[in-house]
Formats: sequence, C-alpha cells, structure tokens
Amino acid sequence: MEDDWAFLGVNAGHHIGLIDGFTIRGPGMSQSNAYGEVAIGAFEASSLRVGPHLIINGAYSGVAAFFNSTIWADGITVTGGGDGNIWAYAGSTISCRNCI
Repeated sequence: MEDDWAFLGVNAGHHIGLIDGFTIRGPGMSQSNAYGEVAIGAFEASSLRVGPHLIINGAYSGVAAFFNSTIWADGITVTGGGDGNIWAYAGSTISCRNCI
C-alpha cells in the first residue's frame, strides 16, 4: 500500500541500536498520498541511532521524533522532503551534526 507508509519506526519506550548503510527512497512529493510519511521515526519515549551511511530521499519526513523520543542521526543525508526533512516534536530531541 502506498499511503501511510513508514520505513522504520520504534515506539512504546523501546530502543534500536543502529540503522546504517543503505538508502531509503520514498514515493516523492509529487505523489498525492505523500503527506505524513516518515522514513525513520521514534514515538512515545523511544530512541534509535542512525549511522552516517544512511541516505533518505523523497519521504515527506525523513527523520522524525515524537513525544519525548530521541534520535541520534549524526552525518546522515536527507533530501527531497516535504514538511521537514528532520524534525522533533513534543519534548523530543534529534542530534544531527554534519547532516546534509
């Protein structure tokens, strides 16, 4: 199904140690159903670490943290996003030093 897709998400206080070494290609912003897509997301006091060899292109939101979550994403590349390539919401934090 093309609408409501997410590549990877973690929630309910869980943690993912490292995601690295691949490219995520979303459907692109020209798609009418692109609104709200998240390629990498942490929800509800969860956390994850993304390595510097990750590339995200064409997702509405590349990396997003919601509701007291944390994402470490130093050195990643996120392009072609809609609302925001990298963003944190409601008490969340994203570290993204040297990101493109």
